[in-house]
Amino acid sequence: MYSYFHRLSKGHWPIFLLSNISSVANLFLPIILVRLLSPEAMGLYKTFFLYIMFLPFLCLAGGPVNSVFYWVGKGEHERQELIQASWWVTIMLSSLVLILLPFASLIEEYLQLPRNIVYLLIISSFLVCPSGHYNEFCIAQGERVKGTLLGVSFELIKTIGFILLAYWQKNVDCLFYYFALMMIVSFILMTWLGAKHRTVTLGPQKDKIQRVFSYSLPISISALLHFAVDKSDMIFLSFFLGKESFAFYSLGCLVIPPLYILEMSVQKILIPSLSQSYTNKNFKNIQLSFRKAIENMAFLIIPSFFGLYFFSEVIIKIIYTDSYLASSDFLKIFSWSYLLLIIPHDSLYRASGKTKLLLSNYIFFSPVIVLVVFLVAYYTNASYTLISAIGLKFIFKIFCLYKIRRQFGLSLSELIPYKILLRFTLISIVLTALSFQIKSLFTDDRIWFSVVCPLFALLYFSQLLFDRQRPSL
Repeated sequence: MYSYFHRLSKGHWPIFLLSNISSVANLFLPIILVRLLSPEAMGLYKTFFLYIMFLPFLCLAGGPVNSVFYWVGKGEHERQELIQASWWVTIMLSSLVLILLPFASLIEEYLQLPRNIVYLLIISSFLVCPSGHYNEFCIAQGERVKGTLLGVSFELIKTIGFILLAYWQKNVDCLFYYFALMMIVSFILMTWLGAKHRTVTLGPQKDKIQRVFSYSLPISISALLHFAVDKSDMIFLSFFLGKESFAFYSLGCLVIPPLYILEMSVQKILIPSLSQSYTNKNFKNIQLSFRKAIENMAFLIIPSFFGLYFFSEVIIKIIYTDSYLASSDFLKIFSWSYLLLIIPHDSLYRASGKTKLLLSNYIFFSPVIVLVVFLVAYYTNASYTLISAIGLKFIFKIFCLYKIRRQFGLSLSELIPYKILLRFTLISIVLTALSFQIKSLFTDDRIWFSVVCPLFALLYFSQLLFDRQRPSL
């Protein structure tokens, strides 16, 4: 038993399980806010945090932060200097977002945000990546509990503060002021911790900065293009839809934080493993690690897709009330996007240092996806926009897998555990069918869902007890 839990502590599960403390809070945050704020206020809320995510990508600041997972594999002395340099590159690139301050009036007009909120948006966006550098370093060097807890603490304080302020003030603006204040405090604290543990220094070497910039720039550009592809529908519809309509759309695109955290935590374990295997030319281990990552993600994502698609209406009723029932149509479509998380299409490029090849894939595909989504958003409606965005992203994933197969000499059968994916799918189909067979026994679909949901999960997870080929949890 001890060896089993010790193995768990060395994998992606500490990151996943601890992060879910805050993710569950964030999952329930909009559920509470829709009961305290108007649909128009929720539209403002969703727009603000959409661009809080977008602006750091726009100034290419995410790559240097994530580069610490690559630099920890270097020699002890060189590793320290490269991590210090990554912090400086993060600061320099993040500061580019401040260039938007003189253009606040234009942003106010196009995003339909008040001028004071625009200023808060720009300042908060500047601080996002520098504030996250230290805890990413902790996770990268193996202090997974410590690094994850730092992020979890911030999210919990944010969530509790948002709920209390929305309850007392019934005003969405105070949430934005509170968030900006939290970002300032977080930046000061994380910078102090970084200086204490020598991940922040006043005099980074120029050649190390150049190395970090050279490695992370393709990742940053790829991340920007990935975000533009992933959120193109949201970005364009934030212009074309009114704030109330945008609230219905964005709430229908229901984010299930544990699923994204699962994908993130698996990646943070997968990339160092692939990097070491690639350095040692151990291509057999690359294959096994890639397949295992897909298996670990698919184990939870496939049944989640079935739940979100087939139970979309009752889910919206329960979490957002009948007033937001129109969001269920968007949720049914959006559920398909979770299947995209199963394939870690960029991990092998990042682990091998071949980030320019990854960038070339995005440069080839991204303009086409963004243009098509824009045209669909402009000439049709929100539903068709979402369908086109997800469909094009599926095509892009298939394209990346094909390129990996050619560039690394690995076949798709070596990379993808087809039989395991099929097993998870068949089990989910059977359980979904059984759930609807007993629906007539209940007078209220919310009671029906409350009963079949835990039964579905219990029966699905019970396969672990009988399957010798189960995921290495």
